[in-house]
Amino acid sequence: MEFQQDYDYFMAQEAASMLLSAGLISLVEFNKLTQINRNTFSPMLAEIMPKIT
Repeated sequence: MEFQQDYDYFMAQEAASMLLSAGLISLVEFNKLTQINRNTFSPMLAEIMPKIT
């Protein structure tokens, strides 16, 4: 179960990164998506991930 959540988080972050790279979302929107992804998928290492500004 935890590995699935980590994988889902990784895939969601990859999608967000691609949107950011393509200029379809701003850095602020990317950071919001990152926080939503962390809350939704609860990756194993969320506690030690850098804070989102």
